[in-house]
Amino acid sequence: GSFLISFYNDFFLFFRVTLFGLKDTVSTTSFTIDLFLLITL
Repeated sequence: GSFLISFYNDFFLFFRVTLFGLKDTVSTTSFTIDLFLLITL
């Protein structure tokens, strides 16, 4: 039982970190594109 609980905790922690990492990457990418468009135009 405790093994399953720790497994689920690790999984959700990994999932949350991955999710936040993806959100950071997307916002950084859109920021870079905005900057590029600003300089180009």
